[in-house]
Amino acid sequence: VYAVSLNVTDNNGCTGTVVIPVNVSDGPPADFFFTNTCENTPTAFTIDSANTNISSIILYQWNFGDGSPISNEMNPSHTYVVYGTYEVSLTVYDSYGCNLVVEHDVPVTQGPVALFDSDANCEGIPIQFLDHSYNPGNGLINDWLWDFDDGNTSSIQNPMHTFNISGLYD
Repeated sequence: VYAVSLNVTDNNGCTGTVVIPVNVSDGPPADFFFTNTCENTPTAFTIDSANTNISSIILYQWNFGDGSPISNEMNPSHTYVVYGTYEVSLTVYDSYGCNLVVEHDVPVTQGPVALFDSDANCEGIPIQFLDHSYNPGNGLINDWLWDFDDGNTSSIQNPMHTFNISGLYD
């Protein structure tokens, strides 16, 4: 807080003085964190409420670093379509017109590629499905969900399944 004074003098030599306290804001404190940074999967950006005075902020501006439009949501979600590292900036404005910019590098990893083949495809005979999926990124595939398009599913990596009706299943 600064005590700003103003002294004025008129043409008769009379003076007037006023002292007014002026509070100068250094901008609203703010920070954010993010989760799930895989390509083609929504990434959640969340204001860190422990380090942000949310009640003083009147405007949020998110720049996701990939040329997409600015978001004014408090806690947006954004999908990166290409893996890589993006500089994400959050600019917050308070009611005094002050702003603060917070930046974090967001590493977006390349997602897994799903591939499979199967042996003989005859009606009424169990078919062995073989997973050939791989992850060119740095993660290990640890979850599978097969949908056989006949109302049946499996979470086994290399399941067997019998189609009881002939047809094209996709």
